[in-house]
Amino acid sequence: GPCNLGYDCDIQTARPPPAATNIVLPSDWSLYDSCLIDNPPGSLLLNSAVFYGSALPYYCASLCDSKGYHYAGVELGDQCWCGTGVSSSAQSAPLAQCNLPCASGFTLACGGVQRMQVYSRF
Repeated sequence: GPCNLGYDCDIQTARPPPAATNIVLPSDWSLYDSCLIDNPPGSLLLNSAVFYGSALPYYCASLCDSKGYHYAGVELGDQCWCGTGVSSSAQSAPLAQCNLPCASGFTLACGGVQRMQVYSRF
């Protein structure tokens, strides 16, 4: 993809509509919150780990699932965060702030600047 060619995936001019509905996720996974504040980055999910370039919602949830995490979140277009839970001080943000295009699929939105869309497995 363009990110591998020195293209800055965090700065996109195109803004797709925020993806809060019709998100394709693995079975047993669902949308936990359409847009939460992650400030400082990495503080929203508990015991979090971050992976880059795998931020499509389906792939991120699958990746976190394979590593034993039950929470996953996409942020800043190209970040996939995994965690064991969500911080008790989590605060919602307007959905429009979670509309950065996913680095590997520009028609989907993958969170925003210090804004994460979170999925959970039950």
